[in-house]
Amino acid sequence: MSVWVAIGAIFLIILLIIWLTFADLTGNTDVAAFLAPYIVNNPVS
Repeated sequence: MSVWVAIGAIFLIILLIIWLTFADLTGNTDVAAFLAPYIVNNPVS
């Protein structure tokens, strides 16, 4: 179980790095405003 948790965490970190890089390249630095509706509609808990 812990192995899958570690894999999931690494995967999410990689996605975050890719997203931040993409946002930086496109000049979209307002990441919070983009993610807020998604977080509200899909609560982590």
